[in-house]
Amino acid sequence: MFDLDNAIRGWRRQMATGGVAGAEELDELEGHVRDDVEHHMRSGLDAQQAFKAAVRIAVRRVPSI
Repeated sequence: MFDLDNAIRGWRRQMATGGVAGAEELDELEGHVRDDVEHHMRSGLDAQQAFKAAVRIAVRRVPSI
């Protein structure tokens, strides 16, 4: 079964390794990801699909990626 919290922890590690500035920026991005996951799930996606969609959106929010 998909574990959203574990997926977000892994995503944060990848973002940090990729050069996202710091914990504060990651916290803000995580908030957006969680909000987007919730929105996508209300629209009918399962948690894993919603997470993938939310991450794609979050990556576009970071100009350096």
